[in-house]
Amino acid sequence: LGCSITGHTSEQVTYIRPASEAESIFSPHGTRNPVNVMGHQMTVNVTDASSKTLGYLTLPFSDPGNASKFSSIHSNPPGVDTDSPAIVVTPVGEGLSIYIAATVDLNYYGALLDGILREHTGIRWSCDSTAPECVEITVFDDHENDRILLHLVNYQSQVPPIPVCDFAVNVSHRLPGDVEVKSLFGKSLKDAVLRDGTAEIHFDRLDMYSIVEIRARIK
Repeated sequence: LGCSITGHTSEQVTYIRPASEAESIFSPHGTRNPVNVMGHQMTVNVTDASSKTLGYLTLPFSDPGNASKFSSIHSNPPGVDTDSPAIVVTPVGEGLSIYIAATVDLNYYGALLDGILREHTGIRWSCDSTAPECVEITVFDDHENDRILLHLVNYQSQVPPIPVCDFAVNVSHRLPGDVEVKSLFGKSLKDAVLRDGTAEIHFDRLDMYSIVEIRARIK
């Protein structure tokens, strides 16, 4: 992974601030408003000369575990920048390893990982959406039937779930030429904007479950 672990912080609230060349990956976070981590971080040394450090450990002004010394009774703001690497990217053969010294909040981690892959590999997600977190989306490439299947589940704690309305899903696909999009289950499909290699599908409403098929148009 291009680095070795030397220990971990005693602080249970820590931060990751971007290296100067990685600020675009962290946006809208930056050196003055680093990414908050609700937990400790590992401390590491970089051991591979080909590695790049994209983020560094920042500590709060004082240790939240020390009740006799604090800077704020309501929060633990960032205050001590360190040179300890927090995100290390290392070439491995034809691939890439990404080491993150913290358990980053999953909501933000997705955006952070997307930025790292985009900047360092050119990889893009096959799917993204404006739907809220309760909508789980999976994309299956059905080579046998030469189609793409898009599954959407409105997964909430209450049953039946509250309907989700007015959102879009963007899918990158391998299908050549013109494609057509149709709903196989649930009448939630509103319309679709089709471009070469992508389909932007708009939904009026998702009650619980929907399947959408993307298939090459038969001429």
